[in-house]
Amino acid sequence: FASFHPLVFVSTMEVKQTPVLGRITAAAGSLFVERRSKENLRSEISMIERTLKEGFSLAFFPEGTSTNGSSVLPFKRPFFAPAQEAKVPVLPVVVQPLEIDGQKVTAANRDKLCYYGDMTFFPHLFALAGCDQVKIQLKILPELRFQEETKREQVASAAHSAILENFQPLN
Repeated sequence: FASFHPLVFVSTMEVKQTPVLGRITAAAGSLFVERRSKENLRSEISMIERTLKEGFSLAFFPEGTSTNGSSVLPFKRPFFAPAQEAKVPVLPVVVQPLEIDGQKVTAANRDKLCYYGDMTFFPHLFALAGCDQVKIQLKILPELRFQEETKREQVASAAHSAILENFQPLN
């Protein structure tokens, strides 16, 4: 994403607390949220909104977790609130894995690429680093804009539908 457009990632505290990865993501300027804490939600949304109003583009994964690529999970709507408050559009992007080492990504080989469930980070990272080539396609979909009467739930639903229509499950 960052090679396509300068941006700030929104990630979870779990990432921040992961040895090595946490330091790298913090040094890169990521914003961290505690996705399981409703008490912090309002202040985290305010932090994200301020970042948007300062002119930064943000990247976040609205499913709120990672998957094996077999489906697109429902989106967490609260993280669309900062875009609504900052009056900035949402740009849905499909991350479509295509190939690993010249082979189509399927259910049989997706675990080299997809990090999910109770996988352990470093063994996964080393397996991925052992791949010679990974091809991923980013499908940039049309912007979704908030109108005066638009609710974040509507934009979240529209983004989810657009991504679902353009995503090819890894089965």
